[in-house]
Amino acid sequence: MTDRVRQLGDSGGKVPDQTEPPVRQSSQADGGAGADAGRSSGKSVCWYRRAQGTLIAVGLATTIALAVFPIASAANSYLVAVAPALTCILVALAVLTILAERKVEALRSKLEYAEQLVELNSSVIASFAMAVDAKDQHTHGHTQRVRDLAVVIGREMGLSEQQLEALRMAAMLHDIGKLAVPDYILSKPDQLSPEEMKKVQTHTLVGAALLESVKFPCPVVPIIRSHHEWYDGRGYPDGLSGEAIPLGARILAVADVYDALLSHRPYRPAMTVQEAMAFMRDRSGTQFDPKVVETCFQVLSEKQVCNRFGFIFGTDGALLAGDESEDGTQLSVYTDIKQAHQELLALYEIVQSVSQSLDLGEILEAVLAKTKRIVDYCTCLLFLTQNGSSDLVVDTAVGAHAELFRGRRLPMGEGLSGAVAQSGKQSGPGKEAQEDLTHLLGPAAAQSPLRYALSVPLTTEEGCTGALTLYRADDRPFDENDARLASAVARQIAIAIRNAGQFERTKKSALTDQLTGLANARYFFMHLEQELNRAQREQRTVSLIAVDLDGLKQINDNFGHQQGDRALQAIAEVFRRYVRNYDTVVRYAGDEFFIILPDTTNQLAVETANRIKRAVRETSLEVLPNQYINLSASFGVATFPGDAREAETLIAVADRAMYADKRLNQQTALLSAERKGDRTDKQTSTRLPVRRS
Repeated sequence: MTDRVRQLGDSGGKVPDQTEPPVRQSSQADGGAGADAGRSSGKSVCWYRRAQGTLIAVGLATTIALAVFPIASAANSYLVAVAPALTCILVALAVLTILAERKVEALRSKLEYAEQLVELNSSVIASFAMAVDAKDQHTHGHTQRVRDLAVVIGREMGLSEQQLEALRMAAMLHDIGKLAVPDYILSKPDQLSPEEMKKVQTHTLVGAALLESVKFPCPVVPIIRSHHEWYDGRGYPDGLSGEAIPLGARILAVADVYDALLSHRPYRPAMTVQEAMAFMRDRSGTQFDPKVVETCFQVLSEKQVCNRFGFIFGTDGALLAGDESEDGTQLSVYTDIKQAHQELLALYEIVQSVSQSLDLGEILEAVLAKTKRIVDYCTCLLFLTQNGSSDLVVDTAVGAHAELFRGRRLPMGEGLSGAVAQSGKQSGPGKEAQEDLTHLLGPAAAQSPLRYALSVPLTTEEGCTGALTLYRADDRPFDENDARLASAVARQIAIAIRNAGQFERTKKSALTDQLTGLANARYFFMHLEQELNRAQREQRTVSLIAVDLDGLKQINDNFGHQQGDRALQAIAEVFRRYVRNYDTVVRYAGDEFFIILPDTTNQLAVETANRIKRAVRETSLEVLPNQYINLSASFGVATFPGDAREAETLIAVADRAMYADKRLNQQTALLSAERKGDRTDKQTSTRLPVRRS
């Protein structure tokens, strides 16, 4: 656990049952209240306007009446003087009211616009946090849970509303720097290397740098930068300690790690609540602020908070439940982002599998298993072409009923997979599995549960080498997205097959004599050691025949090196005809050969050597037009364990026996020549006899 503390808090589990923290009222509610206030204000203004209109009308009517119908009283002159002034005052008030109403309306529009900007800011932050959350398949809902828990801890510790708002926004954006960390590092199931650890630790600096230019109404960036600082100063990126770490960062660190401990990670299972609390308490005073830890445990123990945070408090090590969003579009977008990152990670792992091994069988098994993470299937078959055959063979099968299909043959051009392999074009979505099954299983195809199929070709620069075919047993036909991903996987499989083929050819070239096609000296030593070890382990015998082609130098001198090469090729062909399938013939060097005979006694090895020797003598080589020479060779036999128990000694014994046979062959040839009255000198006696046809 200590080795992986650097990742605690970097990711999380599932989305909670709510999307807004308790410290902030719903923006919709705020908007509704504003709308109600606006409607109330509008009613008041309308009433005031009607009252003003009535007063103005009364004043004008009174003025006109006094002018038209004079009143014989002392008050007439007074009313005549006052009425116009009163009317002017009322008109002025009406004009001022209209101007004030316009100003109020403009201020109200600005206020509503500001509220919309605040709501937009919150929505953008929430959406951005969701996108960051979706980058890691193991952290679904992590930011929302951390935000809610951090705000509750902050409120309990007496933070102001502005500080709580800064903490809320920082909690939503604290992992934004993970955008700069490759997915394969975040999802790596093994211990991180020092270089990978450094890359993970950059996410706090990257997050702070990304948000530095954003004009937050409260200090958000320092919290994001410092939320991985340790209370004792051993954290990153700045090595701050104690009160030098912003309080919001200390709160966020506790909420972040607590949620991470309760969530499953690629490198460890989820902890229980008791295990998580024990871990936090053990790190109190070193990694975490003790006051924040105690406050966290205090709020989590309260019934009200426990009910709200049941998604955290009641996990007991189980996977956290996901959020059912009311907005289907938002959930779909989130799913698309998550799926894109999963595809990228799975394809990266597939590429890694292809590049890390040259064992084709091992590669194919791993690649097909990883393919299921991005394209759901019931059964997956890999059809490959075979040299010298027009049929496709199921080379690798994964999933349900794999053993039933492995090794089955499909004629090229027949069925869905055969047509794809022949045309080099994918089948497209919605195809029926029976198109293949009838050819692969015969009458038993009717009993197969597989319903739909998707086949894509395995294509390289050299052409199509087979087909990758996926099958489903449920009611979901494959779609275009499945076809796209399957094609991407097929390209990697085709690369793996090409690389493995090149490796085998290179390996064969390195261990094969180019002239004769036999194994060379490098392979001889490796194989002989293997056979001797096996024979010693199983208490068996191994015999070794040493062979030397007689007169090769004379053939080269008299007829040219091309004829010498033909002689070597001819004797190699004789060896192939007279040895068993599991025997190994080696061209050691020049005119020297070895034959390894497993499970062969010395007597049987001598008999085999004599048969080959007679066959070599019966082999003639045309060195000139209508002119032939007979080949001959010297043989020596040694057997493990009777003659020797080590490879070098066994080779030496066989070599000595072979040279003894060569001397005997030379003496026999000289005696034969003397009987025929050949009185040539020694130089002419070694000249090869040539006979005409």
